[in-house]
Amino acid sequence: MGRPKLPEPMETISVRLSAAMVREIDTYLSDMKLEAPFLMLNRADAIRQLLAIGINFETGKTK
Repeated sequence: MGRPKLPEPMETISVRLSAAMVREIDTYLSDMKLEAPFLMLNRADAIRQLLAIGINFETGKTK
C-alpha cells in the first residue's frame, strides 16, 4: 500500500543552507517530535512548518 495522494501537487526545490541553519532546523525537528511522538516527522516536515510560520507572520495571516 502506498502513500495517500496529497490534496495538491508538491514541487521539489533545492536550497543551500549553512551548517548552523541546518542544526537549528534539526533542533526544531527534535522539538516537533517531542510534541507529536506518534508522527513520523523528518527534516522536510520541519522546513515546511518553518516556512509556513514565516509566510503567515510576514503576510499577517494566523492559523
